[in-house]
Amino acid sequence: MNVLVRHRLAAAGASIVGVLVLVALFAPLLATYDPNGVNPAHILEAPSKAHWAGTDELGRDLYSRVVWGARPSLAVAFGIVSLAAVGGTILGCLSGLIGGIVDTLVMRVVEVVMALPGLVIALALVAALGPSLLNLTLALGLLGIPFYTRLARGQTLALRERAYVKAARTMGASTPFVVFRHIIPNLLSSVVVVASLGLSGAILAGSGLSFIGLGAQPPLAEWGALVNAGRQYILDQWWYALVPGAAILLAAVAFNLLGDGVRDLIDPRTR
Repeated sequence: MNVLVRHRLAAAGASIVGVLVLVALFAPLLATYDPNGVNPAHILEAPSKAHWAGTDELGRDLYSRVVWGARPSLAVAFGIVSLAAVGGTILGCLSGLIGGIVDTLVMRVVEVVMALPGLVIALALVAALGPSLLNLTLALGLLGIPFYTRLARGQTLALRERAYVKAARTMGASTPFVVFRHIIPNLLSSVVVVASLGLSGAILAGSGLSFIGLGAQPPLAEWGALVNAGRQYILDQWWYALVPGAAILLAAVAFNLLGDGVRDLIDPRTR
């Protein structure tokens, strides 16, 4: 029964993620208004037939802005996880396979970075580089690399003792060839599981930095920035912050459910 419930929840998460991706891809078709179209005659209107989610302080249709906001919000989440997973996996594989002083140096740097408060470092990096979604993605992605490096290194230390890896190295195969041909394909399932679970944290972190003004800049519609813009009207125009906040919550829960499903599907220890 528990397995059946988990599979149903995972299917629900995958369905929601699929819908969110489709919304992001087809935002021009789904939006009912120009997301940046200012209309002073309809400032802070409540949800109605004309404006399904109400309007903001400039009279812009909130539903359209939330729909368009799916693009940068999801792009940041996928960008953070992709950068961290790819960079950390390659670095961890090379570190574990080469060993020696290279492995020691890489792991000491990883330990130092992981010992630091990640959010504070991310705030400093984005502030230094300048507020933008690209810099936000780079900062959070770079801070995620050490975690995947440790994961990939641990897997590589076990895989490098396998007969096919030793045979390839004995025959003179280069380290990059061994990494991309024999190591990464055999640890990819573990990385995919961790990456799928990390998507929910990535979208929350990206929206959180946009909320404090270090991500999306006006007039770009992004969920965290929309929540920030609506918080000063939350007592009277409650829908302003509620709608993009609900989108963030829905995406985070969906990614969590999807990650659990991917783990159950790929990781044999959970079967």
